[in-house]
Amino acid sequence: MKGFLTHVDLDQLYEESIRPLSDAEQLRLVERIAEGLARHLEGRLEAGSHHGEPKGPENAAGVDAKDYVEELRNDWDQHTSNPR
Repeated sequence: MKGFLTHVDLDQLYEESIRPLSDAEQLRLVERIAEGLARHLEGRLEAGSHHGEPKGPENAAGVDAKDYVEELRNDWDQHTSNPR
């Protein structure tokens, strides 16, 4: 799955492959995506600091990728322990 997916492709992917997953499986998937994104953003931020220029709005806003992922985990933990 290289390249960009269209909105329709993403909707189809969700409906066919993600929505049928259990809540626990979806949570694991979100965690995995968040961790991958955090590593990617961390790499961009580190690359920017070596060249003296910030890369992306994350650095300008002072958002730490690891802190962001931890916040996501805590939110999900709270959500899954207090179902509606």
